[in-house]
Amino acid sequence: MIDTTTQRISLHEERTWFIADPHFGHDAIRRHCHRPFPSVEEMDATIWKNLERVGVKDTLVVLGDLT
Repeated sequence: MIDTTTQRISLHEERTWFIADPHFGHDAIRRHCHRPFPSVEEMDATIWKNLERVGVKDTLVVLGDLT
């Protein structure tokens, strides 16, 4: 849960996962960063498949383009 009044993040669930910007639908990132996929659709499908490991009691923190 994020408390927007204090900008504090409480992580009380079983597991916490962090992901940067996955660049869904971004074919140029696939080429420029040498992601090993023949198409952007296959890249997106693989990212979604990997995200299935995040459980309903887990916390997923999406960092975006911060670094």
